[in-house]
Amino acid sequence: MQASDIRKKDTALADAAQDVSDEAVAAAMQGILTEEQHKLLGTFDKESDVRTPAQPVAAKLFYNACIFVSLYHFITSFAGTPVVLEHRSLHVGMILALGFAMYSFTKKDRRDKVTVCDGLLILLSLAVPFYIWIDYLGVVERVGIPDIPDTIAASVLVLLVLEATRRMSGPHLPVLSLIFLAY
Repeated sequence: MQASDIRKKDTALADAAQDVSDEAVAAAMQGILTEEQHKLLGTFDKESDVRTPAQPVAAKLFYNACIFVSLYHFITSFAGTPVVLEHRSLHVGMILALGFAMYSFTKKDRRDKVTVCDGLLILLSLAVPFYIWIDYLGVVERVGIPDIPDTIAASVLVLLVLEATRRMSGPHLPVLSLIFLAY
C-alpha cells in the first residue's frame, strides 16, 4: 500500500470520526450502522463486505442453513462421519453454497438479495456432492480412470472453489492456484 493511499484512508477515518455522536455510537454498538458507516467498514474490513438479505424470509433461510451446517458438523464429530469421501464432498458443497449466498460477484452488486447467477452457483455447489453420494461406488471403483461425468464434476468443483475463493479473499489466491494447476 502506498503512502498516498494510507493518507486517503486516514483522512476518511478522521472525517468519519468528526461526525460521531453519542447516539450514533450507541446505535453502532447495537449493530445499527448508517450507509456511510457500512461503506467505511467495507473499505477497511474485507469480511464485512457480505450480503445482508432485505427480505426476512431470505435472512431466516440463510440463518437456518448456517445452523444446519453447524449442527451437521457437530453431530458428525460425536456420532461419527459418513464415508469419508461422502462427508468431505458434502462439507465442501455446503460451505461453497453458504459462501455464494454470502458474497456477491462484485463489490458493485446489490447486497440485499441473491442473484440468479449466485443461485445457479449454489445449486452447482450442492449438485457435486449429490453426484458423489448417488454414484459413490462407481466413483470409488473408477479411481485413477475417471469417466466423463467424473471429469465434469471435478472440473465444476475446481471452478466453484476458485470462484468462491476469489469472492472471499480477492483475486490473488485463485491466480496463484491457477499457476500451480498449470505447472
